[in-house]
Amino acid sequence: AGRGGGGRGFTHGVLVTTARARARLGGKGRADARRCESCGSGGGDAPGPGDEDDESARRGEHGWMDAAVMRAETARFRMTVSYDGTDFNGWQVQPASQPASRTVQGALEACLSRRFACAVRVVASSRTDTGVHARGQVAHFDIPAVSAHAQSLAPSHHAGGNDLRFCADAQAAALRKLAFQLNSMLPDDVRVGRIEPAPPPSLVSVLGAPAELKPWHSIYCSRAKIYSYKLLLGSSHMPPLERRYRAYQHRRCDTDLLSAALERFEGEHDFSAFANRQNSGIAAVNAVRTVYSAKLVMEGHSACSALSEPASSQFTSSCQDARDTVIWCRAEFRLSGALYKMVRNVMGTALHVATTDGVGLDYIDTLLAGRDRRKVPKAAPAHGLCLDRIIFDGY
Repeated sequence: AGRGGGGRGFTHGVLVTTARARARLGGKGRADARRCESCGSGGGDAPGPGDEDDESARRGEHGWMDAAVMRAETARFRMTVSYDGTDFNGWQVQPASQPASRTVQGALEACLSRRFACAVRVVASSRTDTGVHARGQVAHFDIPAVSAHAQSLAPSHHAGGNDLRFCADAQAAALRKLAFQLNSMLPDDVRVGRIEPAPPPSLVSVLGAPAELKPWHSIYCSRAKIYSYKLLLGSSHMPPLERRYRAYQHRRCDTDLLSAALERFEGEHDFSAFANRQNSGIAAVNAVRTVYSAKLVMEGHSACSALSEPASSQFTSSCQDARDTVIWCRAEFRLSGALYKMVRNVMGTALHVATTDGVGLDYIDTLLAGRDRRKVPKAAPAHGLCLDRIIFDGY
């Protein structure tokens, strides 16, 4: 049970909703509550830990939380989050059978729940996998409206005239203070950036269904996601200061071919072959995603004896043998959404094409058409991948 008899509890970072709270927040039955306890998600066939897209939320299975927002019983806020994913077991809270798993969602929910003395659920736009970093993750959370108004986190409904400016200033100050408080409670490898009230409800169509008036949601209101993958090419080892955030490829790599291979993934495709396991939920039915752009950005070159940092991209190696030069670069992806480990599998395949003799660009077309994960090369390491930004309308 929640503190003070509120009817909500928090165990190992997983939301537990009692019958009393369910009746107050929308009347979901016991089956949904059990599923929430077991997988840290809404009811139904929720995806496993680390899935990039939260399909259960896309199917409306967090509807009881949305209903509470629509009835003004809770207030919704959105926040930007950055984290070093090295020591986290991904974003998503793990099942109750794995309480020791350290996750970003678990860390945030624990701090928010402690701060507001009630269970607080955090829903992210993208559920990054183990070892993947983020500098522009976006998430939302709900707190009781009474608490939000009492702490000036939301303006009073009775404010008017000159009071509106005062309320806006007080609200901005209260939200900055909340971000400061959370960051003082969180571990050093995760930080909250901006916190602000979520935009007002709007007409939203989820998975092609008729548009309904729904509260702003970090998942189904997102329009695109931007990832980057950092690489060091041609090096026999990784500089220690780069080892957490950049992958290296010691084999000789044709950067022109790597760039062309990445561009081959642009457009709308069925990415079934590039999901690491069978997807659940709607992804099991529809694995089509759109890659708006996939490009290689050159960061610079350096001699093998000077690996500590790249020179300017205009630098031309004086080495007689091109193999004595290492290349610092990154791949940038802008896409509608991603299946489980899809970006890493795409990156691994592009590297395979660029480093293997006799493998051409048609190889990628064959993999996309075949939809067989067993034929796709090994995924690129997680630590090179970073979620840079989530794009929303007007945000």
